[in-house]
Amino acid sequence: PLVDENRILTHHGLRVMNEKPRLAIRVLQKLKNVKTITSRTLGFQFAPLLNAAGRLEDADMAVKFLLSNDQQEAEKMAKKLDATNILRREKEGEMLVTALALAEKQKHNPALILTSPEFHEGINGIVATRLVERFYKPVLILSEREEKLKGSGRSIPELHLKDALAECADLLERFGGHAAAAGCRLIPENIDAFRERFFAFCRKNIPESIEPKLQLDGYLEFPKLTNMFVDQLERLQPFGEGNQEPLFSIGTPETQFSLLKEKHVKWQVNGNVEIIGWNRAETYTEKSPSQLAVNLGFNDFRGRRKIQLTIQDSQG
Repeated sequence: PLVDENRILTHHGLRVMNEKPRLAIRVLQKLKNVKTITSRTLGFQFAPLLNAAGRLEDADMAVKFLLSNDQQEAEKMAKKLDATNILRREKEGEMLVTALALAEKQKHNPALILTSPEFHEGINGIVATRLVERFYKPVLILSEREEKLKGSGRSIPELHLKDALAECADLLERFGGHAAAAGCRLIPENIDAFRERFFAFCRKNIPESIEPKLQLDGYLEFPKLTNMFVDQLERLQPFGEGNQEPLFSIGTPETQFSLLKEKHVKWQVNGNVEIIGWNRAETYTEKSPSQLAVNLGFNDFRGRRKIQLTIQDSQG
């Protein structure tokens, strides 16, 4: 977690990356048009690109890129990594469509255990995370490969995922992980018995009536959103596990949002404030919510700085 010495080390690591970045980091900054590296930059821009190599091809590709001392070679590898990440997003989208269709047939269960030959091992965990966010229950996504079922799972705070798998240990060839995320492998002949026992463990340990709860840090009004206020929040960085980014509630603007790439929504509140909702176009098609739960930050684009509110949830 990003507390105590971990947070201090991360803070100074980010400072060094900004003051004396290695060649690979400079190349990534140029590729992604990043001026200042923050914990958000690493989590949402650099890390997905670097992780894509291991998810779809070979993790050594990312290692070689980070260690490169040749400008042309680094730029070439960065473009390849970026292309691999784009492919990962496309594959993730395809898998999500398949997973949602399967999940609809299982949503009455206390957890989702989905299998398909279309699932890619390197992306199973990401898709599981998306389904946990949507259904708020433990999810296991298993690829069907070479007469084996192998995959990754994500859970909710109410269920320790590794303990749930341990309850089914005799039905699994291997498993491992921790409370929130885990992986396992089994033969297809055991899937029905595995589901039955896993679901029984979930029913025993998860309360019948649960729903996700947001811990808000405060309530905002648009007239009070200033650069100084956001600057003060930025001093709390780096954000991460154990030092979560502050979450605020704010009313939805009266103006209509615009669509970005048919998937995302954006409100331009005024010349200095904008609201972005990633992958929320389908959710808000019929009716805009009355209240938004948002994180605050800056969007520096083409030399112009705006306050950007990023939607994490909504209601009404």
